[in-house]
Amino acid sequence: MSAPPGFRGCFRNDLRARAAYAESAGIYRVVPAAVAVPANLADLIALTAWARAEGRHLTPRGAGSSIPGSAVGEDVIVDLREGMPRRLDIAPERRLAITSANVSLGELNQRAARFGLRLPPDPSSGAWATLGGMVACNAAGARSVRYGSVRPWVLGLELVTADGETGWLWREAARPAAPQARSDGGSLAALERFEADAAPALRAAAELVRARFPRVRKNSSGYALDRWLESGDVLDLLVGAEGTLGFVTTIAWRLDPLPPARAALRVALASLDDLEAAVRVLAALEPSAVELLDRTFLDLIGRAGRESPGLPGGTQAILLVEFEAETGAAARSRAGDAARSLKDLALEVVTALTPEEERRLWTLRHAASPILASLPPSRRSLQVIEDGCVPLPNLGRY
Repeated sequence: MSAPPGFRGCFRNDLRARAAYAESAGIYRVVPAAVAVPANLADLIALTAWARAEGRHLTPRGAGSSIPGSAVGEDVIVDLREGMPRRLDIAPERRLAITSANVSLGELNQRAARFGLRLPPDPSSGAWATLGGMVACNAAGARSVRYGSVRPWVLGLELVTADGETGWLWREAARPAAPQARSDGGSLAALERFEADAAPALRAAAELVRARFPRVRKNSSGYALDRWLESGDVLDLLVGAEGTLGFVTTIAWRLDPLPPARAALRVALASLDDLEAAVRVLAALEPSAVELLDRTFLDLIGRAGRESPGLPGGTQAILLVEFEAETGAAARSRAGDAARSLKDLALEVVTALTPEEERRLWTLRHAASPILASLPPSRRSLQVIEDGCVPLPNLGRY
């Protein structure tokens, strides 16, 4: 297999390159037929035209932090991180960021913090996960309890369609705030086909979709037909589509002010059966983040050479909890209310009131992916079901 006509980037089909792209963060191992690393937008358009003519399948890939296997495939892997131009512009007065898909969440938040801003969704792989990948999987994380997933934070996308066309798609309310847009995707042939061929049938089935789709805080299974029917905005279908509806190359983000103050808790539980009661207590106090680490993961900490969290004997799980507030006193007060409410449920409640204490508290959670990825092949974590939405009464049993 030779490089597509007009393709200036790196295109390889030797075994060494194919093996390097045969896996991501999950358990799946699929050796591709070739690897393409486009150098610019023109390369991506040429690659798409070639794939359409040759009947090839293209699988987009960012940092390779995907667990469910969406970054591996049997045909051509398209690495959108290494060669594509990088962009990271922030308009603080509009609370707006324009980034290329290959910028990481960590890079965006580091730059945005200079202006007192951030992108709140916080997946555990956020330090290196690309923003394009986060759009593809509708990433969320511990802060989804308050801020939801990535979808509502996306204001616009530049994409390359299967036709090889490129253009921007914007949420209607975002257009006046986004002078950086080079073009408008309203005339893209793919959108015209969607409106002519698919949208009428989907709208006709709206009641069935509303009745059958799960009513959960976050859903990344399949296309977000429920959200699209509610908003009428095709962006809601593109976010979470895992790159199957086009290559996302540039993203416009709505940013949020950094919270003036935070406080955090580490809650040690003697049984997973106590989860429902603990989470109900916490939910009433409106935390900004909640994360569970169970015994199976805690047992890995010492073997991975990480600092022991010093948990009381009999701990079967810990909840990491964050509260945000306008003042330090308000954050401490909410954390204190939570600690008192949980004292009869928990083996121990540790409070973190300073930024350094909070950072140490959350270190375990952010170490999860690297620790699991470093396990030897004989002990590789079976990360098949990454996220499960479970009614609170069934959480402990799950």
